Amino acid sequence: MWVDKIWGRTRELINSPFYSRSELDVIAGGYCSLHYHRSRANRFLVGTARIRVIMMYGPKVDVCDLGPDNLLDVPSLVPHMFCVYAAGSVIEEYYPDRGGVVEQNDIIRLYEGGWLAMDLLGGLPQVLFTDSVQY
Repeated sequence: MWVDKIWGRTRELINSPFYSRSELDVIAGGYCSLHYHRSRANRFLVGTARIRVIMMYGPKVDVCDLGPDNLLDVPSLVPHMFCVYAAGSVIEEYYPDRGGVVEQNDIIRLYEGGWLAMDLLGGLPQVLFTDSVQY
């Protein structure tokens, strides 16, 4: 069953205590929440989309642009988000990287997701910390 999100939609394909996998159908201009997971790592396997994953390591911001057939792992406890530059498909996987199991409720959202005009997406994450953005 597909679940609508502001950045597109998602559906869970596999859910076990040791691994989960979802298919994402993303739309250009959408971005997910800035968040982290307490006990699970996040893997992005890009199908046909183009996304930018932003990871925050304290004051250091790491940006990774991904296109078709690219893969990226984000460890647990690392705040991250993705922005969609070209619509398409992405597979999102979760696995425990600190031992234990995959817990679906381990997400901590720091800033909600949304949608921006394409010319403003390059300003992320700075746009997250201002109240003056006009849509």
